[in-house]
Amino acid sequence: MENISANPKVTVIVANYNTAQFLESCLDSLCSQTYKDFEVLVIDDGSTDNSVDIINRYIQHDRRFRLIKLSRNHGVTYARHVALPQCKGEYIAILDSDDIALPRRLEKQVLFLDANPEVVLLGSYYEIINTKGDIRSGRRSVPITDVEIRWRVTFGNCLIHSSIMYRKEAAINCGGYDRAVLVAEDADFYSRIIRIGKAAAIPEVLIQWRSHEKSMTKYTEQVEIDKYSLIILQKAVCSLTSQWVGTEVAEAVFYNTKNPAKNSAFFKEGMGMLIQVFNLFHASQTSGSSLSRKRLSGCLLKHLLKIHKRNRKESWWKEGQEAWLQTVRTLIFQYNYRWYADWYQFRYKLKLLPYLWRLM
Repeated sequence: MENISANPKVTVIVANYNTAQFLESCLDSLCSQTYKDFEVLVIDDGSTDNSVDIINRYIQHDRRFRLIKLSRNHGVTYARHVALPQCKGEYIAILDSDDIALPRRLEKQVLFLDANPEVVLLGSYYEIINTKGDIRSGRRSVPITDVEIRWRVTFGNCLIHSSIMYRKEAAINCGGYDRAVLVAEDADFYSRIIRIGKAAAIPEVLIQWRSHEKSMTKYTEQVEIDKYSLIILQKAVCSLTSQWVGTEVAEAVFYNTKNPAKNSAFFKEGMGMLIQVFNLFHASQTSGSSLSRKRLSGCLLKHLLKIHKRNRKESWWKEGQEAWLQTVRTLIFQYNYRWYADWYQFRYKLKLLPYLWRLM
């Protein structure tokens, strides 16, 4: 039986709803952590399977495990909202009940946060596994620097919530999990906590994310995910510009979609908003942060190329193309972004280079 300190450094929140099939693998992965000063707070969201029996077995053998049992199913946002004030740890790690933490996950993230007090939100690379635990997709990368994560979180999610560790104080100060956000609650949370401090990600695989038919991301209709994601985008842009953008404009620049803009008018307005946000981001980087500005420029160019790909075959594209080209030219000429020398951003996308040359 592991000993638990009165004030563990880390609390791991495990939100569970009817995932008995995977729960033991999840909890076993926490028992196998090289870092030991943590507690596990399992929030059972009204499960009707034998999840609670499994959790109680762990509690009997390891005092680091605690259970909060909700009488009925409220949803994962509510479960995490309830859990946050009950956490004893200075740092809070998230692990969904169907995912797996690799053995050094907590150790590496604690070391990083200890060494970087300005960072309030920390993610990592991840792998995708199936129901049997077999790897379906190897190392999946995410943005790792503050400016890259900040840009992506403004326009769409880029982090896996099971990879996240954050500072409890910052989480409470930003309002924690908003119960009104039923879907994409993680992206909403990120967009608020990064107003308090910096974000980062460790470029190593520290968790395995399980893809299966009952997982939240598959069970929820994409239209519902997009609906909440667009509201989060609108709020994030408003917090930066003090201007509210319409849903159709937000949709035109939403990063995590393949849907084209509704028409050229919304597209043009979206291009104007993109460069406005970029200007604000660019100005916020100190004069000594040339690398951050370079990475920010790379974020915008990749964003623009993604937007081009999903809109170029639309009937209105000839009307909107000039606004897109002008945004690219502003980035390259006004901000002197040497995209052809940005190996960090485009090392895997060399096929883009001839295309960009033709645009100029």
